[in-house]
Amino acid sequence: MKTRDAFKYAYEHYYDKADWFIKADDDTFLIVENLRYFLMSYNTSDAHYFGRRLKGVLDFNGGGASVVLSKKALKDFNHAINDSKLCRPTKSGAEDYYLARCLSTFKIYPGDTRDKLGRHMFHQLTLEEEFFKEKKISIWKSKLGRECCSDYSISYHHITETLMYQFDYLIHNLQVYGID
Repeated sequence: MKTRDAFKYAYEHYYDKADWFIKADDDTFLIVENLRYFLMSYNTSDAHYFGRRLKGVLDFNGGGASVVLSKKALKDFNHAINDSKLCRPTKSGAEDYYLARCLSTFKIYPGDTRDKLGRHMFHQLTLEEEFFKEKKISIWKSKLGRECCSDYSISYHHITETLMYQFDYLIHNLQVYGID
């Protein structure tokens, strides 16, 4: 219900002020510059639903890695939640699955968010887990080590406050001599 209500609020108050709408947990680190780069080739008047695609009865984007809706997808989701025939409210904790189920009534399904080398850009787990542990949560086989994550990764989940500061410093302040 919290995701439903948050997207409903975004639709009612910000629909005309933004093109993309994102839901992220408070322990998700986002690299906004990479998100913008990823989204720039998509039209917001088309229905798009992005995140870390997980497997289930219905494929869905895991909410921890963040979920991104285009303007059109947000509008369709808002329509679905206002029609109990399309999307029944639920009190279960599976908010990311509920979102996918409601969007599927408009034939909106998770988009492919892997880079051209097949590496994930949205990460449901910590960097350490993505790097070293074999995962069976994604519909696509995950890679280990350096190949686990795109050079243009967008999000990491389960990030502590201290690690968020470290990521921010490394991404936005650290400079390596000899690299422009």
